[in-house]
Amino acid sequence: MKYHWIQIKDYASTQALEIYINRILSTYGKEHAVEINFG
Repeated sequence: MKYHWIQIKDYASTQALEIYINRILSTYGKEHAVEINFG
């Protein structure tokens, strides 16, 4: 399983983040875990 770690503050808006997450999920499918950090 591949692992993706996302830092919220690196994205200008939640919309950009949502697009990024959807792209990961559509590209890699459910084999990848995504962690979101609100740091």
